[in-house]
Amino acid sequence: MRRLRLALPLMMAKIVLMPALAIRLTKRAADEYVLTCVRPDGSIARHHYGGPTAMFFPKHDLTHFVVETALGLRRGFYGLVAEGWNLADFGTPWPRGKPPVDADPVEDVVQLLDREMGAQQPWTAAEFNGFIRQFQTQHPAARPIAPVTDEMLIHLRTHLRELTAQWTALPVEQTMELSFPLAADRVFC
Repeated sequence: MRRLRLALPLMMAKIVLMPALAIRLTKRAADEYVLTCVRPDGSIARHHYGGPTAMFFPKHDLTHFVVETALGLRRGFYGLVAEGWNLADFGTPWPRGKPPVDADPVEDVVQLLDREMGAQQPWTAAEFNGFIRQFQTQHPAARPIAPVTDEMLIHLRTHLRELTAQWTALPVEQTMELSFPLAADRVFC
């Protein structure tokens, strides 16, 4: 862990904590998974997955975390949860309605990475950006996503593999906790 060196005497230092959404992924039995999000105001969004979805969603939710943090997308899945959306609001029958037009179109980037990891054939940044441009052409009202570089894709893949390995090694009835910053810049400028 890196330590921050303060230029001021300790008693004069002002510590500012950025608000964050606490994300807790709990592994239950082999076919059970619980996602819990604790908002800065203390309110909680929780969803229990069982059966086949319990195998898919932990990695998918980790992919959202990696994409949204690395690309600075603060109005994607986790950003909307932080704003008050419940986890059951995402998907059919869309009880809250579709995500707002100004939400980050992160689901498409996440699906691209999910497909890429499933095929075990990494795409180049040019191919990846081509898919993003194709999506943006079909959805002109969506917020634009800046092009990614090969370096960014390597970072995304590496971080996702690390988090997935941590999840896989996590014993049953244990929880993996992540912190999603609500106000941050893109990791890559």
